[in-house]
Amino acid sequence: MKVLNKIILWTYDILENVSAVLIIGEMLAVTVGIIFRYFLNNSLSWVEELCVLSLIYLAYMTAGLATVSKTHIVADFISSKITGKPKAALSWVMRVLEIAFLALICHGVVRLLPNMTATSTALDIPRVWYYFPIGVMSVYMAFAILVDMLNELFPGFNYWKIREDERERLAAEAELKAIEESLAGVEKFMDEAEGESQ
Repeated sequence: MKVLNKIILWTYDILENVSAVLIIGEMLAVTVGIIFRYFLNNSLSWVEELCVLSLIYLAYMTAGLATVSKTHIVADFISSKITGKPKAALSWVMRVLEIAFLALICHGVVRLLPNMTATSTALDIPRVWYYFPIGVMSVYMAFAILVDMLNELFPGFNYWKIREDERERLAAEAELKAIEESLAGVEKFMDEAEGESQ
């Protein structure tokens, strides 16, 4: 369990950093494209292809991040009305179905990739690379859901949650300290104003 959770924590950090780099890269590419098109009157054909490719990678990597952090949008109109053991059982059934769905997607991608022989027009990138993150991130998301299920059976090893709880605790402490400093400043101001009035 320690190894599995460390893998989740390590890969989460990598995906988060790569996603940030992709966003910055996209912004730079679009900016360069705008400058060339509107100021230099020279349209760059590769900008659109690069942005499409990076958006595909970004979408699936952030889906992996959302799976680990459990921030996907959830339709909980049924689970919110159930409590106790039935709710836990429903949660397990839903996660098993999620893994099955992701396995189906990955199977479809594996069957599709050998047939992808075309390349992109401007950058000459094989179309395989456009579908590659779908399969890889499907495996990653299924792995993250499986580790989450195992964490319920063997608690105490969810390092990602432990780190997030620690970050929340530090943020709450920093906020409380800021409030205390603000109140101390107000009290000091009131004392000085009272002293001046006397």
